[in-house]
Amino acid sequence: SSKTSKEFSMATCNGSNLSLPKVINDPIHGTIELHKFAELIMGAPEFQRLRHLKQLGVTYLVYPSGTHTRFEHSVGTYHLAWQLAKTLKSRATTLETELTDDEVLCVALAGLCHDLGHGPFSHLWEVLVKTGDRFADYHHEGMSVQLVDRIIDQVIGSGLSGAAEFADFMRRRHEASGGTNRELIKQLILGGPEDQEIPPGRQFLYEIISNKRTGFDVDKWDYINRDSYFLGLNNKLDCQRQLAMLRVLPCGQGRNLLVIRDKQVLEYIQLLVARRVNHYVGYQHIKVIGFEKLLGDALQAGRSFLESQPVESVNPDARRYLLEASGSVETLCWLTDARLELLLTEHCGPTARHLMQRLVTRKMYSLVATARLALKDPEDKRKYESAIKKARAFSEDWNRRNPQASDYSTIAEFRKIDYGSGLNHPLDEVFAYSKRGSAGQRCSEKDLLFPDLLLSAIHVSIVRLYERSPGQGRQRQEAEREFLSGLAALGFMKTVE
Repeated sequence: SSKTSKEFSMATCNGSNLSLPKVINDPIHGTIELHKFAELIMGAPEFQRLRHLKQLGVTYLVYPSGTHTRFEHSVGTYHLAWQLAKTLKSRATTLETELTDDEVLCVALAGLCHDLGHGPFSHLWEVLVKTGDRFADYHHEGMSVQLVDRIIDQVIGSGLSGAAEFADFMRRRHEASGGTNRELIKQLILGGPEDQEIPPGRQFLYEIISNKRTGFDVDKWDYINRDSYFLGLNNKLDCQRQLAMLRVLPCGQGRNLLVIRDKQVLEYIQLLVARRVNHYVGYQHIKVIGFEKLLGDALQAGRSFLESQPVESVNPDARRYLLEASGSVETLCWLTDARLELLLTEHCGPTARHLMQRLVTRKMYSLVATARLALKDPEDKRKYESAIKKARAFSEDWNRRNPQASDYSTIAEFRKIDYGSGLNHPLDEVFAYSKRGSAGQRCSEKDLLFPDLLLSAIHVSIVRLYERSPGQGRQRQEAEREFLSGLAALGFMKTVE
């Protein structure tokens, strides 16, 4: 019979040979113990590549210590996923909510592999790949599950110690879903099965890694804490307290969901606020966006150059990975931040080279103006949706009229900042339980006074205008006036940043 995940996590002694699990000393979570299957996955080149992908892309050009990678984040998510799954297993009160040893391990491995599909420079690569029709459906979650298959096959055929047990585990049937453990890991990364219903009463299982209902999952717990730490922001969350109080309880309509304690709601709101603060002062900092737009222009200029040149006259790696097969698994496995920088600097023409030199010397695009519109009352959602749809169209039209080659070129960028629930109130789908409660109750239906003290605008749309090169005073003023006037007609207000 196969060993349980509990047995795998313990040191075993066989005669004079002592087999101890490997551990990692992590600045966020302390000591992290690695399951032997996690070690096998982490040894694959496809996983080691994550060491060379910065978690926050070009943010390090503004926050010098923000150089942590997707490798550390993946290990941290693995740790929290395993901790939470074991906690839920120990506290299950019904057969329907009980986790098997296999499921606990699948959850942990899904946490480890959830970011495999990211390309260089964070989400910027995904935007580039989607440009055009060929890879319009590209998304990093889908690429992650393709790489999971690739790594599993590689480990099974490797002949390494433990590979046979690994193969047996991956092929073992998962009774609740009717598939295998291998399929379950991929479903957990995606937040649910793609082509079938979630098994009755098992909704909570798919909320641990990717919680599409509330956004309250171990992925966010890790990256909010990790990003805050490396950006020097004081946004630390108490993950152990969160783990200790989460329960799986019935919440109506035959659903068993992850439910927080009623006295934990304020801490949940603090998590939402911390995420939003990270967006305001970190991920969407005005200078970070200026660098992102510069790098985006370099990518587009590089692709345009490659398209315009005879095949035999350009670097084959540049043409293959940036143009012909940009959305392929092979490209993803080869490209890292450094390799993309090298291709753009050395093999993609003079414009891309010039822009990459600007990136290295931190000569970013400068902010000209900012306008914002906030949704404060859910009753205004329809009017707000109409306004931001028009604002997106306004930005796209502006950029069509201001190409890179213009004498004085500006670029508009539409961004949104919310609490992770889009245009909905962040507490609408959150359930809480009381000390003696046996079922979850919607937080929005409870008599909670304090949320409004922290939750301001539910959703904020921000449109920024950058100039690619410094213009004369009159050019800049005319661009700013036209930009703000067009957005003011949609209800947006000028904002000073």
